[in-house]
Amino acid sequence: MDRRSFLKTGLLTGSMLVTGTSLYGCADLDILDTDLVTDDVSLALGALVPVFFAGVLPDEPQMRKQKIKQVIDGMRIAMKRLPPHTLKELEDLFGLLTNRLTMLAYTGSFSYLNEMPTVQAMKLIEGWRTSYIGLLNTAYEGLKELLVASFYGNPENWTVLNYNKPDLGV
Repeated sequence: MDRRSFLKTGLLTGSMLVTGTSLYGCADLDILDTDLVTDDVSLALGALVPVFFAGVLPDEPQMRKQKIKQVIDGMRIAMKRLPPHTLKELEDLFGLLTNRLTMLAYTGSFSYLNEMPTVQAMKLIEGWRTSYIGLLNTAYEGLKELLVASFYGNPENWTVLNYNKPDLGV
């Protein structure tokens, strides 16, 4: 095989691999059309936001409620940028968080997250963080990253960090 044939074969094979990989990644795009944050998921997340942002959320109930809603809305926006396989994992996690039987298995309580006292929800999340089960650690990290990105993605919340947007003179 001469050099020219070798290069053509390599380019053809590489382009076929890239095309196949791209098409395989697009096979699960139907999940992008659905909103994963249903009413039940919103209630569960509404119980978790105060756990992850203890001491940061306002104390006044109406402002607190509004801030929690902003974080959940921010999650909707952030999830639109996630790859399909990650969205599928989140869909599975949200299914677990909104099912009484799985909550019984994970928490020992038949209550939904929004029915739990905040202290119990804190223990649940801390248990996920420190668990020897990798899946629970992954669930904790995924939720934390998504919630933190949603919270601090809103410039209104930068003051909590004592961060001021730089003046670029534009």
